[in-house]
Amino acid sequence: MTFTEFCEHCKDDAINGYGLRPGQSIPDSYDDLVIFVADRMGLTGEDISMNGLTKWLMENREDTASCSPAMDTEHVTTVVLIGELANRDEYVASFPDLGDGIPLPPSRIVRSLIDQQNGNS
Repeated sequence: MTFTEFCEHCKDDAINGYGLRPGQSIPDSYDDLVIFVADRMGLTGEDISMNGLTKWLMENREDTASCSPAMDTEHVTTVVLIGELANRDEYVASFPDLGDGIPLPPSRIVRSLIDQQNGNS
């Protein structure tokens, strides 16, 4: 989807994400997104996984180098929730390629998609 379509999808909520660091590329699958965000949170080894991200949330960790720990928590929450979508790879692949960064939808948008998927709309 285009960035404009992505903004409409996010219902004009504030959209944030991450700029790419040298050597990084735009994730085009859910697994790639998990690796990308786990790396941004400073996770290593076996923690570079959805379980590692879930543990990061449960332990209320913070990236000490982050300019916005609250936004990191929102991003990790979004990624964990995307894992509940039946079409998670397709959904991640639809995020607009900004060239130098990746936008992430707010977690409430992903929760809404999960509700729709489960017939709870």
